[in-house]
Amino acid sequence: MLLKKQVLFPATKKHFGLFRDPFEDSAIQSAEDVFVTPDSRYVREAMYQTARYGGFLAVSGESGSGKTTLRRYLIDRINRENTPVIVIAPYALAMEDNDVKGKTLKASNIAESIVNTLSPLENLKRFFELEDGFKKLLSIIWIGQPDLELTLNFWFY
Repeated sequence: MLLKKQVLFPATKKHFGLFRDPFEDSAIQSAEDVFVTPDSRYVREAMYQTARYGGFLAVSGESGSGKTTLRRYLIDRINRENTPVIVIAPYALAMEDNDVKGKTLKASNIAESIVNTLSPLENLKRFFELEDGFKKLLSIIWIGQPDLELTLNFWFY
C-alpha cells in the first residue's frame, strides 16, 4: 500500500515554530536544522566523545530512527571544530557471478556477513586494543540496525 505524501498546513508549522517542512529531503541543511531529543543529544555527545578521546561505541536503531543524521552531525562537528579526528567510512564493492561489474554491495549483505561470522569482530577487537601508553589509538563507532546490537551482545557478554 502506498501512502500519499502529506503536507504540513501553515497553521501546523506556526504552532510548532517551523518555517520549513521538516519531512522534505532538503529540510536538513545544517546542524541547526536537526530536531534534538534528550536521547539523541546524549547519543550525539557520546559519539563525539568516543571519536575524540577513544573508545568503542555501537549505535543501533531501526531504519529511519536518525542514525545517519547523527553520523552526519558528528562529521559536521568534527569539521567545524577542527577536531584532530580522521573519519574512515568503509565503502564496499562486490559482485556476484550474475552481477554487473562494480555494483555496490547492499547493506543487507554487509550486515548478514557480520551477523553470520564473528571473525571480523575478533579482528576489530585487535585493532581496538592498539594503545600508546594509556591512550587508545583507534576509536570505533559502529552504526547499524538492531541485528548489530544482537551480534555485539552475543560477542561481548
